[in-house]
Amino acid sequence: MRWYAIFILLCFVAFSVTANAEKTVTLYPTDDTKIDEFFASNNYGGSKSLEVRNGQGLFGGGWEIDSLLKFDLSSIPKNATIISAELKLYYYKWKDNDPAGRELNVYRIESDWNEGSVTWNNKPSYASTKTSSAIIPSEEGAWMSWDVKKDVEKILNDGTNYGWIIKDDNAWGSTNIPYAFFYSKENAENRPHLIITYEAYEKEKEKKGIPAWEISLIFAAITIAACAKYRKNA
Repeated sequence: MRWYAIFILLCFVAFSVTANAEKTVTLYPTDDTKIDEFFASNNYGGSKSLEVRNGQGLFGGGWEIDSLLKFDLSSIPKNATIISAELKLYYYKWKDNDPAGRELNVYRIESDWNEGSVTWNNKPSYASTKTSSAIIPSEEGAWMSWDVKKDVEKILNDGTNYGWIIKDDNAWGSTNIPYAFFYSKENAENRPHLIITYEAYEKEKEKKGIPAWEISLIFAAITIAACAKYRKNA
């Protein structure tokens, strides 16, 4: 019975050594801006708003506006297990037509850019398959959220991090194409952010506990002692 109690105690110690710690971090963009197909050479890096609009009007295309965001993920351990990752933007107004109920898609960007120089004419490439979608709320003054967990996992695996582009891919086909407006990082409140929850091995716990090799030796010693006692009593 005494050996069994010691075994359970050591199992508990071993668990405390190898336990993962769950953490949640909130990251804000290093870069964010919009690109406007009609004003293709304009840069909007200093704007306090981000905008999204479909490009297909009554007389064809040429009206698209997309928003780009990039985040520094270097604070996330590369061996972390990502539990969730949400990209969040604050929807605060609309223009020309109410976009409520329209679907906005997020795509992972695949080439570099920065908010101070990017325009429609030199916009970065992005994945052909969308990462996730979100529906514009029925009322202004609400957060929208996109699931980007898979992209964050890819970024940690391959080290390629150029952020995301948000698009309205559903053709409007009429006049007064709806605009959706979001606050950018230049706004004082309700800035875009990325919330990541992950698990990662805590090295600090290893220092406080018993090293794994010592635990193995203790288990081996207990086993040998138990076998010897059994043979003696047999």
